[in-house]
Amino acid sequence: MTRSKRTLPPALVRAATVFVLTAGVTASALTTAPMAVADGRGEERPRATDGRKAEPNRAATDRREEPTRAATDGRKGTPGDAATDGRKDTPARTATDRREDTPSRAAALPGRLQATLRGDGRLSVLGLDQDTVSLQVRVLRSRESGVVLGTFDELTWNHIPNTGGWNATWDTVDPVRLPPGTPAGSYPVEIVYRQPGGPELRDTNASVYYSEYTAITSASWDRAYTDYDHRTLTLSGTAETWDPELGRARPAAEGTPVNVTLIDNGNWGHADGAVGADGRFAIPYTPRGAITRTSLDGLPTVPIRKMTYRLTADYDRLRLRPGGEFTVTGRAERLTDDGWKPFTGASVRTSDRGGVRGQGTVAADGTFTYPATAGDLTRTVTTEVKPSPYFQYAGSDGRIIYIPVAATLTHHKITLDPYGTVKARAVLNTPKGCGTPRPLNLQYSPDGKKWSVLRTGATTTACAISIEAPGKPSGYYRFQHPETNQHLELTGPAVHQVRVPTRITSAKLTPARPERGGKLTATGTLQRQVNGGWNAHPGAKLVLSFKARGSDTWRAITTGTAGRTGGYSLKGTVPGDGSWRVETQIAAGYLHTETKVTYVDAR
Repeated sequence: MTRSKRTLPPALVRAATVFVLTAGVTASALTTAPMAVADGRGEERPRATDGRKAEPNRAATDRREEPTRAATDGRKGTPGDAATDGRKDTPARTATDRREDTPSRAAALPGRLQATLRGDGRLSVLGLDQDTVSLQVRVLRSRESGVVLGTFDELTWNHIPNTGGWNATWDTVDPVRLPPGTPAGSYPVEIVYRQPGGPELRDTNASVYYSEYTAITSASWDRAYTDYDHRTLTLSGTAETWDPELGRARPAAEGTPVNVTLIDNGNWGHADGAVGADGRFAIPYTPRGAITRTSLDGLPTVPIRKMTYRLTADYDRLRLRPGGEFTVTGRAERLTDDGWKPFTGASVRTSDRGGVRGQGTVAADGTFTYPATAGDLTRTVTTEVKPSPYFQYAGSDGRIIYIPVAATLTHHKITLDPYGTVKARAVLNTPKGCGTPRPLNLQYSPDGKKWSVLRTGATTTACAISIEAPGKPSGYYRFQHPETNQHLELTGPAVHQVRVPTRITSAKLTPARPERGGKLTATGTLQRQVNGGWNAHPGAKLVLSFKARGSDTWRAITTGTAGRTGGYSLKGTVPGDGSWRVETQIAAGYLHTETKVTYVDAR
């Protein structure tokens, strides 16, 4: 088969013919669309072609089931409505032809090929695969006469992916034009073809309906590209109607609708208008981005020139409650031939993974200010100019907006030991975990109202915390977690702790240099604090302790009890050189006290 090597004249473009009835006047409408197919998700996708004279602009309205039916034609008996044509005297029907298909519908018998004249006048053959070696189509005056009205051997392969062979066709490069004076009607088609490794075959079961058609014969854009400031194009051109009986074209009738289907920014679009005087039309169209495909052969795509912008943003609050408000301020500029200028009128938005949190418009001086609402979770918010195909993405200015969560304390315990040390421990329960140490304060208050920090600690990875600090004899203690980016402020229960202070006065050791093995006497007075004053502490137990020179261990030498006035006298044997002290025995409710350590050099 001879494959076409030539290109179409730029002025020759295709259109599917539909008919509309307006005020009793029949006018042909031009509807063009790129090859498309609805996939299983209900989306239309452009057709794929094999590169051999592919037809990227095949009309989307060409559905094969009704080859020559107009896309919106619902009337019966019109020349373009083959499916409802009930005439019995068509040229292609003979007395022995018992097929029940209409003249313009190809025979749909198993193993038979089909042919159809599309709305743009081109002829399509259905039923052959892409590997066909040679293919020629002949339109006959009748099967009986065998007179050939036209022979066509320049065809290209078109296939809609994922739809099976019923949407794969061989199409003539040019519209079918039979000899002038050929009346409209149904004509038999003879298809001569050869498959790889096989003989030449002939199929004579198909027929086509030949009628006038209207096509766009020239079209052009008024701009070679669009940009941010110039987004609207004008599609201008001419349309002609081919009259098969006269064998010539005439300007399309004024008012004939024109619809050019295209793809811009990855979406279907339509340039809709109507033919004016002398078959001319001019249709304004504002694409959503680059026009990458059109349904008109020879009509170029239209790229876009992207603009560069820059933006800075700031946020007045970075830690909020869920749904809290914050203010976004910043500046946006665009790059022009004269340098950076305010990006006046641009839409700016602040968003996170949960959606848009706020938006505003750039003022004349390039600044913007608007309120935004935080989400329910800690997230990074970004501020950017609302995306557009016309922008060269310049990034965004983002910050983390923290939404602290609540935490609780368990295993809570605070005690004041006899030596005046407060010991506190607890476990912090938090949904955020403690991979990062969480700070907690140990606080003190004399009355449970005014608090001060004794010491600050941090949790372990298991969220446990333990703090020790010098305490007060009487007062309240609690844990306090300050508000952070991770947690809300948390205070544990206040624990009241009281221990009575004690002291030893007038302490003395005699003799100053006792003999080794001799006796040493310790005297003094033990007191306790009551209502702010110091009083005798009778009955309290005391211990005389010794630590030998060079040792770190204290051992009791003797014990005794304070008398009625708090006085005591403790006598013990001197082991040798060493240190001596008197101290109180541990007693519930009292703080421990002891004398100053005295070193004694025994003789």
